[in-house]
Amino acid sequence: MQESSSLQGHGGVALLIDADNLSSPESVEEALRRLTELVGPVAIRRAYGSADNLKGLATVMRDLAIRPTLNDPLTKNTTDMLLAVDALDLWYECAPAVIAIGTGDADFAPLALRLRERGVRLICFSQKTKLSPDIRAYYEQVFIVRSKSAADTEPAPKAKAKAPPAKKTAPRAKAVPKARPPTPALAAPPPVAAPAQPALAEAVAAILAVVPGLQDGQTVALNDAVKLLHDAKLIGKNGSSIKFFKKYAAHFELSPETQPTRLRFLAG
Repeated sequence: MQESSSLQGHGGVALLIDADNLSSPESVEEALRRLTELVGPVAIRRAYGSADNLKGLATVMRDLAIRPTLNDPLTKNTTDMLLAVDALDLWYECAPAVIAIGTGDADFAPLALRLRERGVRLICFSQKTKLSPDIRAYYEQVFIVRSKSAADTEPAPKAKAKAPPAKKTAPRAKAVPKARPPTPALAAPPPVAAPAQPALAEAVAAILAVVPGLQDGQTVALNDAVKLLHDAKLIGKNGSSIKFFKKYAAHFELSPETQPTRLRFLAG
């Protein structure tokens, strides 16, 4: 009780990161840097997520003194709930003047409303592909942070070497070709029709219809989504979910990159 009362009216700044959503070390580093430039020192720095996602942020959490908060290993992901409960505890204990949440998930809308009603300045940091289109109104400011640029991870294309100019040689006398009897023209074989495949848009629509929450921009557990797709016979009994979603990489995102556990629809 003494500690709680001594923190009342602290008016500090907190950065709470949903590591199951904002899982890139570069994004986390940029979020902290931009928040510091905007409002000053960030006293409370915490990251919430599964063991795999927090492991991917181990270096940046150590370098930036961010406290890891491990989520319970349940079949249903509860990271959002854990972060929301912690945010309300912080408000009761030390009443931060600013709380920034590192996520683009619309699940945090009720939390943002409750904190805003208590006079807290709400800021959101998210990657463009993970930002729910409905979330902007719930925050005072929304900032897009980026992962490591493609220029840092992909080698630049090599310029093709120009072929040396051909040496000019004296023209040779053309040999007179011997006359050959004309050959009968062969009829071209009829084109082989490609096997009919379902339209990509129809396949994506079928996935969205089977897995609730994806259409609304929510991040869902991959295991739950795969079970629904198995039941709908969109994935074979022994089919690989990772290979299945690679066919639709432009529309669906698996995270983390190694041993993914989460699935999100890339709207737009």
